[in-house]
Amino acid sequence: RLARQLGATTVAHGSTGAGNDQVRFEVALRAFAPELEVLAPVRDQPLSRADEVAFLAARGLPVPPQGAAYSVNRGLWGATIGGRETLGSNEPLPEAAWLLTRGAFDAPHPAERHRLAFERGVPVAWDGEALDPVTLVERVEAAAARFGIGRGIHLGETILGLKGRVAFEAPAADVLLTAHRELEKLVLTGRQQRLKESVAAVYGDLVHEGQLPDPAARDAEALLASSQERVSGEVDLQLRPGSLFVEGVRSPFSLMAASRGRYGETTGEWSAADAAGFCRLSALPALLHARAGGAR
Repeated sequence: RLARQLGATTVAHGSTGAGNDQVRFEVALRAFAPELEVLAPVRDQPLSRADEVAFLAARGLPVPPQGAAYSVNRGLWGATIGGRETLGSNEPLPEAAWLLTRGAFDAPHPAERHRLAFERGVPVAWDGEALDPVTLVERVEAAAARFGIGRGIHLGETILGLKGRVAFEAPAADVLLTAHRELEKLVLTGRQQRLKESVAAVYGDLVHEGQLPDPAARDAEALLASSQERVSGEVDLQLRPGSLFVEGVRSPFSLMAASRGRYGETTGEWSAADAAGFCRLSALPALLHARAGGAR
């Protein structure tokens, strides 16, 4: 849109030829603005990271504080860190290379309790204070990063098919996703949970691979939005060094509270004879298989 507003005929991106972002940029540009020429100067020139740092330094431009040792991408959702150690599969990242959680385990903090509130799947409050989405994510990140929560090293497959490894710090994402998933367990049926998780996995692949223009993404978004209609409530959390513990969850749409039965204690919704009949019917497929050809 901006390129068209400016009357530009060309757009450029700074991706290398080995990463995922080049695909994401160019799929979107070809889908929505096929008339624009796309330039990728970093990809099209054989420049190493050291070459790029030297280029900047020679022209008096700012150089990352760690020079060419590490590539750090910082965003609202956290940070990713790549360097010599992540080029292979077995080396850990040195403590000094971490950005948000550095030193979190040197002098561990005592555990903290916090409360997250959600409305229709969206986090809206932290410890009883209503916050806009950006402020809430920043507040959660600050609290969780002190405990080293959300730190990890991901080994996966790139869009181009290469195996890749990158360190990441996502304290807010770890807390928010864990709390959200626990609230979903309380208010969604088992089938809803499984269907939502399977669609979410497909949608995640579409996002990762730069395929959001695919109409399948609209279909997935519709189901995901529908699944969140009752995902409202509060989640009590305990933050501990290196771990997150969900202490409890409550919702006006709780399926647990709606039941007259109590797991392992009382039925409430059915009789003993009903339970015996259900068990008998549940065994029927296995019984028929064994009867037809012998148990295996």
